[in-house]
Amino acid sequence: EQAQADLQVASDNSQDCTKKMAANAADITAKDQQVATLTTNLATLTDEKTKIQEQVTQLTAQLEEATAANTALQAEITDSKAAKSAMEKPEEEEEKKPVAKPAEAA
Repeated sequence: EQAQADLQVASDNSQDCTKKMAANAADITAKDQQVATLTTNLATLTDEKTKIQEQVTQLTAQLEEATAANTALQAEITDSKAAKSAMEKPEEEEEKKPVAKPAEAA
C-alpha cells in the first residue's frame, strides 16, 4: 500500500510538472512571438528614422543654399542701392552749384 501511495504521489507530481511545463512553454512561445513582432517593429522604425534623417540632411542643405542665395541677393540689393545713391548725388550737387555770373567788361 505504501508503495502504491508513493507511486500515486509521484504520478500526481509528474502530471503537475507536465502541466506547468506546458504552461511555461506556451508563455515562452507567446513571448517569442512578441519579441519577433517587436523586432520587426524596431526594424521598420529604424528604417523610417534613417529616411527621415536623410530628408532632414537634404532639407538642411537646401536651407543653407537658400540662405546663402538670400544673403547674396541682399548684398546685391545693398550694392545696387549704394550705386544708385552714388549716381544720384553728383546730379544733386550740380543742381546746387550757383550759376556763375558772366565777367563784367572793364
